[in-house]
Amino acid sequence: MTRWPSQRHQDPWKPREHLLPAMGPVTTAVLLSGLPSAPGPSPDKGAWNADLAEIARSRFSAAALRAAERRGIELEASTADILRSVAAAETLRTLTVDIRGAQVVSDLGRAGFDPVVTKGPGIAAVIPEGDTRVYVDLDVVVPPSDFKAAMAFLRQQEFVPTLPQQGWAYFERYCGEAINLVRDDGAAIDLHHTIPPWHWGARLPVAELQGRAIPLTVAGHEIKVVDPVHNLMVAALHVVSDKGYPGRSLWAWRDVLLLASVCDPDAVAETARRARLDWWLMFLLNDLPEHARPQRLVGALDHPRPTIDDRIRLRLLLPPALGSRHTIGTLYRLPLPNAIAFAAGRVVPNRGSMVQRLGPDASYLRWWRSSIERLRTGQR
Repeated sequence: MTRWPSQRHQDPWKPREHLLPAMGPVTTAVLLSGLPSAPGPSPDKGAWNADLAEIARSRFSAAALRAAERRGIELEASTADILRSVAAAETLRTLTVDIRGAQVVSDLGRAGFDPVVTKGPGIAAVIPEGDTRVYVDLDVVVPPSDFKAAMAFLRQQEFVPTLPQQGWAYFERYCGEAINLVRDDGAAIDLHHTIPPWHWGARLPVAELQGRAIPLTVAGHEIKVVDPVHNLMVAALHVVSDKGYPGRSLWAWRDVLLLASVCDPDAVAETARRARLDWWLMFLLNDLPEHARPQRLVGALDHPRPTIDDRIRLRLLLPPALGSRHTIGTLYRLPLPNAIAFAAGRVVPNRGSMVQRLGPDASYLRWWRSSIERLRTGQR
Protein backbone atom coordinates (compact mmCIF):
# COMPACT_ATOMS: atom_id res chain seq x y z
CA MET A 1 0.00 0.00 0.00
CA THR A 2 1.28 3.44 -0.91
CA ARG A 3 2.15 5.81 1.92
CA TRP A 4 4.11 9.04 1.68
CA PRO A 5 6.44 10.60 4.22
CA SER A 6 4.71 13.11 6.47
CA GLN A 7 5.84 16.61 7.41
CA ARG A 8 3.53 16.76 10.42
CA HIS A 9 6.37 17.06 12.92
CA GLN A 10 6.54 20.69 11.79
CA ASP A 11 2.87 21.26 12.72
CA PRO A 12 2.07 19.58 16.05
CA TRP A 13 -1.63 20.55 15.92
CA LYS A 14 -2.23 18.27 12.95
CA PRO A 15 -3.72 14.78 13.35
CA ARG A 16 -1.42 11.91 14.23
CA GLU A 17 -2.51 9.88 11.20
CA HIS A 18 -2.53 10.61 7.49
CA LEU A 19 -5.88 11.83 6.26
CA LEU A 20 -5.25 10.45 2.77
CA PRO A 21 -5.84 6.68 3.02
CA ALA A 22 -3.20 4.14 2.15
CA MET A 23 -3.77 2.83 -1.39
CA GLY A 24 -2.53 0.19 -3.73
CA PRO A 25 -0.07 1.35 -6.41
CA VAL A 26 -2.57 1.21 -9.27
CA THR A 27 -5.23 3.10 -7.28
CA THR A 28 -2.61 5.73 -6.46
CA ALA A 29 -1.69 6.13 -10.12
CA VAL A 30 -5.36 6.42 -11.12
CA LEU A 31 -6.00 9.01 -8.39
CA LEU A 32 -3.28 11.18 -9.91
CA SER A 33 -3.94 10.33 -13.57
CA GLY A 34 -4.42 13.23 -15.95
CA LEU A 35 -2.39 15.58 -13.77
CA PRO A 36 0.96 17.10 -14.78
CA SER A 37 3.91 14.80 -14.01
CA ALA A 38 1.59 12.05 -12.76
CA PRO A 39 3.18 8.60 -12.87
CA GLY A 40 1.42 6.03 -15.03
CA PRO A 41 -0.05 2.88 -13.53
CA SER A 42 2.00 -0.29 -13.35
CA PRO A 43 1.44 -2.78 -16.17
CA ASP A 44 1.62 -5.62 -13.63
CA LYS A 45 -1.62 -7.59 -13.97
CA GLY A 46 -1.40 -8.81 -10.39
CA ALA A 47 -1.32 -5.23 -9.11
CA TRP A 48 -4.41 -4.38 -11.18
CA ASN A 49 -6.30 -7.39 -9.85
CA ALA A 50 -5.29 -6.57 -6.28
CA ASP A 51 -6.59 -3.00 -6.62
CA LEU A 52 -9.69 -3.82 -8.67
CA ALA A 53 -12.20 -3.67 -5.79
CA GLU A 54 -10.70 -0.44 -4.45
CA ILE A 55 -10.81 1.19 -7.89
CA ALA A 56 -14.46 0.23 -8.40
CA ARG A 57 -15.45 1.31 -4.88
CA SER A 58 -13.74 4.69 -5.41
CA ARG A 59 -15.63 5.40 -8.67
CA PHE A 60 -12.34 5.29 -10.57
CA SER A 61 -13.30 2.61 -13.11
CA ALA A 62 -13.53 4.91 -16.12
CA ALA A 63 -10.40 6.81 -15.08
CA ALA A 64 -8.54 3.51 -14.67
CA LEU A 65 -9.50 2.37 -18.16
CA ARG A 66 -8.30 5.68 -19.64
CA ALA A 67 -5.05 5.51 -17.68
CA ALA A 68 -4.39 2.01 -18.98
CA GLU A 69 -5.17 3.10 -22.53
CA ARG A 70 -2.81 6.09 -22.31
CA ARG A 71 0.03 3.83 -21.17
CA GLY A 72 -0.74 1.08 -23.68
CA ILE A 73 -1.39 -1.41 -20.87
CA GLU A 74 -3.27 -4.55 -21.91
CA LEU A 75 -5.44 -5.61 -19.00
CA GLU A 76 -6.64 -9.14 -18.35
CA ALA A 77 -9.98 -9.66 -20.06
CA SER A 78 -11.79 -10.27 -16.76
CA THR A 79 -10.32 -7.11 -15.20
CA ALA A 80 -11.22 -4.97 -18.20
CA ASP A 81 -14.74 -6.41 -18.31
CA ILE A 82 -15.36 -5.59 -14.65
CA LEU A 83 -14.05 -2.04 -15.05
CA ARG A 84 -16.16 -1.46 -18.17
CA SER A 85 -19.25 -2.86 -16.48
CA VAL A 86 -18.83 -0.69 -13.38
CA ALA A 87 -17.99 2.39 -15.48
CA ALA A 88 -21.09 1.85 -17.63
CA ALA A 89 -23.31 1.54 -14.54
CA GLU A 90 -21.80 4.71 -13.04
CA THR A 91 -22.30 6.60 -16.30
CA LEU A 92 -25.89 5.42 -16.56
CA ARG A 93 -26.56 6.53 -12.99
CA THR A 94 -25.06 9.96 -13.72
CA LEU A 95 -27.17 10.34 -16.86
CA THR A 96 -30.31 9.43 -14.91
CA VAL A 97 -29.47 11.97 -12.21
CA ASP A 98 -28.86 14.61 -14.88
CA ILE A 99 -32.01 13.91 -16.88
CA ARG A 100 -34.33 13.71 -13.87
CA GLY A 101 -32.55 16.10 -11.52
CA ALA A 102 -31.79 19.01 -13.85
CA GLN A 103 -35.52 19.36 -14.52
CA VAL A 104 -36.15 19.56 -10.77
CA VAL A 105 -33.42 22.18 -10.25
CA SER A 106 -34.88 24.19 -13.12
CA ASP A 107 -38.33 23.92 -11.51
CA LEU A 108 -36.89 25.14 -8.19
CA GLY A 109 -35.46 28.14 -10.01
CA ARG A 110 -38.78 28.99 -11.65
CA ALA A 111 -40.43 28.70 -8.23
CA GLY A 112 -38.14 31.50 -6.99
CA PHE A 113 -35.62 29.58 -4.85
CA ASP A 114 -32.53 30.53 -6.94
CA PRO A 115 -30.75 27.17 -6.43
CA VAL A 116 -27.09 26.58 -7.24
CA VAL A 117 -25.51 23.18 -7.78
CA THR A 118 -22.14 22.26 -6.30
CA LYS A 119 -19.66 19.50 -7.24
CA GLY A 120 -20.93 16.97 -9.84
CA PRO A 121 -21.88 18.68 -13.12
CA GLY A 122 -19.86 21.82 -12.41
CA ILE A 123 -16.71 19.73 -11.97
CA ALA A 124 -17.52 17.58 -15.00
CA ALA A 125 -17.74 20.74 -17.11
CA VAL A 126 -14.21 21.99 -16.36
CA ILE A 127 -11.97 18.97 -15.75
CA PRO A 128 -9.34 18.11 -18.37
CA GLU A 129 -10.59 16.80 -21.68
CA GLY A 130 -11.04 13.06 -21.77
CA ASP A 131 -11.76 12.78 -18.06
CA THR A 132 -15.18 12.19 -16.52
CA ARG A 133 -16.88 12.93 -13.20
CA VAL A 134 -19.63 10.54 -12.17
CA TYR A 135 -22.07 11.26 -9.37
CA VAL A 136 -25.12 9.73 -7.71
CA ASP A 137 -27.12 12.88 -6.89
CA LEU A 138 -27.20 16.62 -7.43
CA ASP A 139 -26.02 18.78 -4.52
CA VAL A 140 -28.42 21.73 -4.57
CA VAL A 141 -27.93 24.74 -2.33
CA VAL A 142 -30.66 27.23 -1.42
CA PRO A 143 -30.56 30.12 1.09
CA PRO A 144 -31.18 29.00 4.70
CA SER A 145 -34.34 31.14 4.83
CA ASP A 146 -35.74 29.18 1.86
CA PHE A 147 -34.76 25.70 3.00
CA LYS A 148 -38.05 24.73 4.66
CA ALA A 149 -40.11 25.94 1.71
CA ALA A 150 -37.78 24.22 -0.78
CA MET A 151 -38.15 20.96 1.18
CA ALA A 152 -41.93 21.32 1.01
CA PHE A 153 -41.71 21.99 -2.75
CA LEU A 154 -39.65 18.83 -3.31
CA ARG A 155 -41.97 16.74 -1.18
CA GLN A 156 -44.82 17.93 -3.39
CA GLN A 157 -42.73 16.64 -6.30
CA GLU A 158 -42.81 13.17 -4.65
CA PHE A 159 -39.30 13.30 -3.20
CA VAL A 160 -38.76 11.44 0.08
CA PRO A 161 -35.77 11.42 2.46
CA THR A 162 -33.41 8.47 2.08
CA LEU A 163 -33.21 8.11 5.87
CA PRO A 164 -35.93 8.32 8.52
CA GLN A 165 -35.98 11.39 10.71
CA GLN A 166 -32.90 11.20 12.91
CA GLY A 167 -34.19 13.13 15.92
CA TRP A 168 -36.52 15.95 16.84
CA ALA A 169 -38.11 17.91 14.00
CA TYR A 170 -35.68 20.80 14.44
CA PHE A 171 -32.73 18.53 13.61
CA GLU A 172 -33.58 18.73 9.90
CA ARG A 173 -32.87 22.46 9.72
CA TYR A 174 -30.62 23.23 12.68
CA CYS A 175 -28.47 20.12 13.31
CA GLY A 176 -27.40 19.24 9.80
CA GLU A 177 -26.44 20.94 6.57
CA ALA A 178 -28.59 18.98 4.11
CA ILE A 179 -31.24 16.33 3.51
CA ASN A 180 -30.83 13.54 0.93
CA LEU A 181 -33.99 13.09 -1.14
CA VAL A 182 -34.89 10.56 -3.83
CA ARG A 183 -37.79 9.89 -6.17
CA ASP A 184 -38.98 6.67 -7.77
CA ASP A 185 -37.91 7.78 -11.26
CA GLY A 186 -34.24 7.90 -10.22
CA ALA A 187 -33.99 11.59 -9.38
CA ALA A 188 -31.76 12.26 -6.37
CA ILE A 189 -31.32 15.66 -4.75
CA ASP A 190 -29.11 16.49 -1.77
CA LEU A 191 -30.75 19.72 -0.63
CA HIS A 192 -28.38 22.02 1.30
CA HIS A 193 -28.81 25.26 3.18
CA THR A 194 -25.11 25.35 4.17
CA ILE A 195 -21.92 23.83 2.79
CA PRO A 196 -20.76 21.06 5.16
CA PRO A 197 -19.18 20.93 7.65
CA TRP A 198 -21.34 23.79 8.95
CA HIS A 199 -18.80 25.55 11.21
CA TRP A 200 -16.48 26.07 8.24
CA GLY A 201 -18.92 25.84 5.32
CA ALA A 202 -20.83 28.87 6.59
CA ARG A 203 -17.78 30.88 5.52
CA LEU A 204 -18.92 30.26 1.95
CA PRO A 205 -22.30 32.01 2.20
CA VAL A 206 -25.02 31.01 -0.24
CA ALA A 207 -25.31 34.60 -1.51
CA GLU A 208 -21.65 34.53 -2.55
CA LEU A 209 -22.09 31.17 -4.30
CA GLN A 210 -25.14 32.54 -6.13
CA GLY A 211 -23.36 35.75 -7.08
CA ARG A 212 -20.55 33.94 -8.91
CA ALA A 213 -22.58 31.00 -10.22
CA ILE A 214 -22.29 29.99 -13.86
CA PRO A 215 -25.18 28.92 -16.14
CA LEU A 216 -24.79 25.39 -17.45
CA THR A 217 -27.06 23.37 -19.71
CA VAL A 218 -27.59 19.87 -18.32
CA ALA A 219 -29.86 17.40 -20.11
CA GLY A 220 -31.50 20.28 -21.97
CA HIS A 221 -32.19 22.35 -18.85
CA GLU A 222 -30.29 25.45 -17.83
CA ILE A 223 -29.18 25.35 -14.21
CA LYS A 224 -26.63 27.36 -12.25
CA VAL A 225 -23.48 25.72 -10.92
CA VAL A 226 -20.94 27.26 -8.59
CA ASP A 227 -17.80 28.57 -10.26
CA PRO A 228 -14.70 26.28 -10.28
CA VAL A 229 -12.92 28.17 -7.49
CA HIS A 230 -15.88 27.79 -5.17
CA ASN A 231 -16.23 24.17 -6.25
CA LEU A 232 -12.61 23.62 -5.22
CA MET A 233 -13.35 25.02 -1.76
CA VAL A 234 -16.50 22.89 -1.46
CA ALA A 235 -14.57 19.79 -2.54
CA ALA A 236 -11.81 20.51 -0.03
CA LEU A 237 -14.35 20.73 2.78
CA HIS A 238 -16.03 17.58 1.51
CA VAL A 239 -12.85 15.55 1.96
CA VAL A 240 -13.41 15.83 5.72
CA SER A 241 -17.20 16.04 5.87
CA ASP A 242 -18.18 13.14 3.60
CA LYS A 243 -20.58 10.85 5.48
CA GLY A 244 -18.66 11.36 8.71
CA TYR A 245 -15.63 9.39 7.53
CA PRO A 246 -12.89 12.00 7.08
CA GLY A 247 -10.53 11.52 4.17
CA ARG A 248 -11.77 8.12 3.04
CA SER A 249 -13.54 9.13 -0.20
CA LEU A 250 -10.80 9.07 -2.81
CA TRP A 251 -13.00 10.69 -5.44
CA ALA A 252 -13.25 13.77 -3.19
CA TRP A 253 -9.45 13.96 -3.18
CA ARG A 254 -9.47 13.63 -6.96
CA ASP A 255 -11.95 16.52 -7.21
CA VAL A 256 -9.50 18.70 -5.29
CA LEU A 257 -6.58 17.66 -7.50
CA LEU A 258 -8.42 18.14 -10.79
CA LEU A 259 -9.93 21.50 -9.82
CA ALA A 260 -6.59 22.75 -8.50
CA SER A 261 -5.09 21.90 -11.89
CA VAL A 262 -7.58 24.10 -13.81
CA CYS A 263 -8.19 27.02 -11.43
CA ASP A 264 -6.07 30.16 -11.29
CA PRO A 265 -3.91 29.80 -8.14
CA ASP A 266 -4.16 33.48 -7.20
CA ALA A 267 -7.96 33.44 -7.50
CA VAL A 268 -8.13 30.32 -5.33
CA ALA A 269 -5.82 31.82 -2.70
CA GLU A 270 -7.79 35.06 -2.60
CA THR A 271 -11.13 33.26 -2.19
CA ALA A 272 -9.68 30.89 0.41
CA ARG A 273 -8.20 33.76 2.44
CA ARG A 274 -11.44 35.72 2.37
CA ALA A 275 -13.31 32.64 3.62
CA ARG A 276 -10.60 31.94 6.23
CA LEU A 277 -10.15 28.50 4.66
CA ASP A 278 -6.69 28.95 3.17
CA TRP A 279 -5.18 26.92 6.02
CA TRP A 280 -7.70 24.12 5.37
CA LEU A 281 -6.74 23.90 1.72
CA MET A 282 -3.04 23.93 2.58
CA PHE A 283 -3.60 21.20 5.16
CA LEU A 284 -5.03 18.91 2.45
CA LEU A 285 -2.36 19.75 -0.09
CA ASN A 286 0.38 18.98 2.44
CA ASP A 287 -1.04 15.47 2.89
CA LEU A 288 -0.48 14.71 -0.79
CA PRO A 289 2.77 13.30 -2.18
CA GLU A 290 5.10 16.18 -2.98
CA HIS A 291 5.14 15.49 -6.71
CA ALA A 292 1.31 15.70 -6.80
CA ARG A 293 0.97 19.04 -5.03
CA PRO A 294 -0.01 22.00 -7.24
CA GLN A 295 3.08 24.03 -6.41
CA ARG A 296 1.81 27.35 -7.81
CA LEU A 297 -1.23 27.10 -5.55
CA VAL A 298 0.93 26.11 -2.57
CA GLY A 299 3.04 29.20 -3.20
CA ALA A 300 0.01 31.47 -3.54
CA LEU A 301 -1.45 30.25 -0.23
CA ASP A 302 1.79 31.27 1.53
CA HIS A 303 1.82 29.19 4.76
CA PRO A 304 -1.52 30.11 6.38
CA ARG A 305 -2.29 29.10 9.95
CA PRO A 306 -5.64 28.21 11.53
CA THR A 307 -7.09 29.82 14.62
CA ILE A 308 -6.92 27.96 17.93
CA ASP A 309 -10.63 27.12 17.67
CA ASP A 310 -10.19 25.73 14.16
CA ARG A 311 -7.20 23.68 15.26
CA ILE A 312 -9.05 22.12 18.18
CA ARG A 313 -12.21 21.37 16.21
CA LEU A 314 -10.34 19.77 13.31
CA ARG A 315 -8.14 17.75 15.64
CA LEU A 316 -11.27 16.37 17.34
CA LEU A 317 -12.82 15.44 13.98
CA LEU A 318 -9.91 13.67 12.32
CA PRO A 319 -8.45 10.20 12.89
CA PRO A 320 -7.70 8.79 15.36
CA ALA A 321 -9.97 11.06 17.43
CA LEU A 322 -13.33 9.71 18.61
CA GLY A 323 -15.11 12.35 16.51
CA SER A 324 -13.88 10.63 13.33
CA ARG A 325 -15.79 7.43 14.15
CA HIS A 326 -18.69 8.40 16.40
CA THR A 327 -21.74 10.65 16.15
CA ILE A 328 -20.16 12.91 18.75
CA GLY A 329 -18.15 14.35 15.85
CA THR A 330 -21.31 16.24 14.83
CA LEU A 331 -20.77 18.55 17.80
CA TYR A 332 -17.47 19.80 16.35
CA ARG A 333 -18.98 20.40 12.89
CA LEU A 334 -21.75 22.70 14.13
CA PRO A 335 -21.81 26.29 15.41
CA LEU A 336 -22.05 26.36 19.20
CA PRO A 337 -25.84 27.03 19.55
CA ASN A 338 -26.60 24.24 17.06
CA ALA A 339 -24.20 21.88 18.81
CA ILE A 340 -26.00 22.50 22.09
CA ALA A 341 -29.36 21.81 20.42
CA PHE A 342 -27.97 18.61 18.89
CA ALA A 343 -26.55 17.40 22.22
CA ALA A 344 -29.85 18.09 23.99
CA GLY A 345 -31.76 16.15 21.34
CA ARG A 346 -29.42 13.17 21.67
CA VAL A 347 -29.53 13.11 25.46
CA VAL A 348 -33.34 13.36 25.48
CA PRO A 349 -34.40 11.97 22.08
CA ASN A 350 -37.93 11.67 20.77
CA ARG A 351 -39.69 8.35 20.98
CA GLY A 352 -39.24 7.62 17.28
CA SER A 353 -35.44 7.83 17.52
CA MET A 354 -35.36 5.41 20.45
CA VAL A 355 -37.65 2.90 18.77
CA GLN A 356 -35.66 3.13 15.53
CA ARG A 357 -32.46 2.12 17.30
CA LEU A 358 -33.65 -0.05 20.19
CA GLY A 359 -37.01 -1.45 19.14
CA PRO A 360 -40.54 -1.08 20.52
CA ASP A 361 -39.50 -1.70 24.15
CA ALA A 362 -37.12 1.29 24.08
CA SER A 363 -36.79 3.43 27.18
CA TYR A 364 -34.65 6.38 28.15
CA LEU A 365 -32.66 4.18 30.49
CA ARG A 366 -31.88 1.70 27.70
CA TRP A 367 -31.09 4.62 25.37
CA TRP A 368 -28.61 6.17 27.77
CA ARG A 369 -26.93 2.82 28.46
CA SER A 370 -26.70 2.14 24.72
CA SER A 371 -25.33 5.63 24.08
CA ILE A 372 -22.64 5.26 26.74
CA GLU A 373 -21.60 1.89 25.31
CA ARG A 374 -21.41 3.28 21.76
CA LEU A 375 -19.38 6.20 23.03
CA ARG A 376 -17.03 3.85 24.88
CA THR A 377 -16.48 1.63 21.85
CA GLY A 378 -16.52 4.39 19.21
CA GLN A 379 -19.54 2.99 17.37
CA ARG A 380 -21.96 5.20 15.52
